[in-house]
Amino acid sequence: MRKLLRAFVESFKLIRVVFSKMTFNGEGHFYLVYEKERIPLRTIRKRDCDDTFEYEVQYDVDILSKPYHLESDHGLQCQLTFRNFVKDPFFDIKYAYEGNDLGPTYTKTKTTIKVWSPVATTLTLELYNGKVTFLPFEKAENGVFSITLMGNYEGYEYNLLCNVNDRIVKTIDPYAYGSTANHNKSVILDLDKIKVKKYSPARISNPVDHIVYELNVRDFSSDKDGPFLNKGMYKAFLEKGLKTQKGFSVGIDYLKELGVTSIQLSPLTDFGSVDENYPYANYNWGYDPVQYNVCEGSYTLDIDDPYARIIQCQEMIEALHEKGLQVILDVVFNHMFDAYRSPFEILVPHYFFREDEYGNPSNGSFCSNDFDSCKFMARKYILDILKRWISFYNVDGFRFDLMGITDIETINQVYKMANSLKSGFLIYGEGWNMPTYLDDSKKAMQTNNKYLPNIAFFSDRFRDVIRGSNEDSNKGLFSDGIVSEVLMKDVLTASTLNNNLTYKYLSANNVVNYVECHDNLTAFDKLEKCNPYDTVSERYKRLEMMLAVVLLSPGIPFIHAGQEFFLSKQGDHNSFISGDKINRLAWNEREKHYQTVEFFKKLILIRKNNPVIRVVNASEIKDKTEIYLGDNTLFVKYLQISQELMCIYNLSYELKTISLNGKYFCLLSNDTSADTVFEGQLELQPLSMVVLTKR
Repeated sequence: MRKLLRAFVESFKLIRVVFSKMTFNGEGHFYLVYEKERIPLRTIRKRDCDDTFEYEVQYDVDILSKPYHLESDHGLQCQLTFRNFVKDPFFDIKYAYEGNDLGPTYTKTKTTIKVWSPVATTLTLELYNGKVTFLPFEKAENGVFSITLMGNYEGYEYNLLCNVNDRIVKTIDPYAYGSTANHNKSVILDLDKIKVKKYSPARISNPVDHIVYELNVRDFSSDKDGPFLNKGMYKAFLEKGLKTQKGFSVGIDYLKELGVTSIQLSPLTDFGSVDENYPYANYNWGYDPVQYNVCEGSYTLDIDDPYARIIQCQEMIEALHEKGLQVILDVVFNHMFDAYRSPFEILVPHYFFREDEYGNPSNGSFCSNDFDSCKFMARKYILDILKRWISFYNVDGFRFDLMGITDIETINQVYKMANSLKSGFLIYGEGWNMPTYLDDSKKAMQTNNKYLPNIAFFSDRFRDVIRGSNEDSNKGLFSDGIVSEVLMKDVLTASTLNNNLTYKYLSANNVVNYVECHDNLTAFDKLEKCNPYDTVSERYKRLEMMLAVVLLSPGIPFIHAGQEFFLSKQGDHNSFISGDKINRLAWNEREKHYQTVEFFKKLILIRKNNPVIRVVNASEIKDKTEIYLGDNTLFVKYLQISQELMCIYNLSYELKTISLNGKYFCLLSNDTSADTVFEGQLELQPLSMVVLTKR
């Protein structure tokens, strides 16, 4: 039934009243009422809207100080609805809470729970421990509700019953550390019981010294033919000494042997599309967050124990640390799985997610919602939770999914906070210009990189020039495509030199070079699409050269797990729900292509042993790099003190005879006929590359 009287608080001075003409012809005067208090409201505008009148009325009280309702002079009443009110800039000024004690604070003698919900009329704790108890919160300043439970409440489960806009809705606590399966209830935990031994791998001060390896927790060990006992679980990272049938390393030992420095883990924050009680019934990468504050439960062995997911996640991170590897967490603060059932929307409707003036959701993420990082408490939440992932889970870096939806100020504050806790903390992300309701000048995207001097961005320009764009048939330089010399030189100098392109980067520290990631076709599948007449061995040669150019170019090299042994997803370009058969790391392929794995390891050693490849400043890159492309042969020369390093790529199907000025030693080649020393000239097989040094 349609309500006869409705009241929408639009700002700190204005209420919009909708009064049906079905009663009293829609004519009236209005009051704010609480108990015996009755405050008259002044009408400043009245509009005829067919079957209703809309009144704009002014008020001059602290409208959230008491649970006011609106009443007409005829005695009709309605609750106040808060929507645009929370978007008024003054809302953040008046109700922002800067305390660091939201969520549960546990001791053995008492537990205090604090929740921020300025627009709530009441908040009730629904407490579970064999029976259900309902306890009221008390509302204090800044819209914070608080309750203190005297006694030991460890292990108690709870929900929040929030009364906002005349509706009581149940939700979870967005700051809780513990959760039951499938985010049904929050849990009070004793954090002192979580004592996983922490390791501190050597800090990496320069971003270009990282070699990032992207990995999904489930994919790492879900291969049915793999030797893991704990398939698809955090615990798989603790399994050491694993081998293929022919004795090649598998699992965490393999990661260490590769020589990569940093493991980027796909999202670990609790996500919504996999039933944690039946984790193998569905598959998802995890880019559909429900709880940022709790780690994902489908990767744990005992979902009924709220401590288990935390401890096992921490053990995984520390197992990687023990191997000397940095851990970078992929975070998804651009959207949520179901924004309008999230605790954010329930506790403070219309505040945490971007909307237009009519209340329509922004959809720059193409997931039906965009998190509004510009709001004070939304930004604070991002900072608070990321601080937790650093301090409590001990991660070493963040990769921001669709970072262009988040604002510049938030990302810069994340960097400042993170590096105050850990020096050399690495932050990078996808800097695409997403169509969110945020002015382009405020977006943390690659064209604004000069305002984000400490942040790195995925270089889609590098990817498109070297491999070809994400369109199936589009070719790049290393897939027999035609590429302008300007773009080719630009990406091989970390896009730091050319002022005539749409943007350039401040330094090589701001650039992530890649040709493959979890999104879109793998490089092998891409080559099947855009080079269909190549033999398989020719594709392998192209992929080896792509590995080389990623690792031997200025910038931060980024490798997708399995790329080094020609991972295929059977042509699936968006495998986020495609299951283990498509997404798993096929460890038998690691065995089959062990020679390319060894080639990959040697590329890493060359990068680590030659700082000239890892120069940072544009002026250094300009002075120490020479690039030439002629007759389908790419020459990249690095000049360092008393030594010259030269990478030569034969991009053609023909044998190339290359003249050399002097005597060169071969450091590495995927040309099996290559000698170790060349003087005067060398012959390079089709689709092959060589790394030479001249001392």
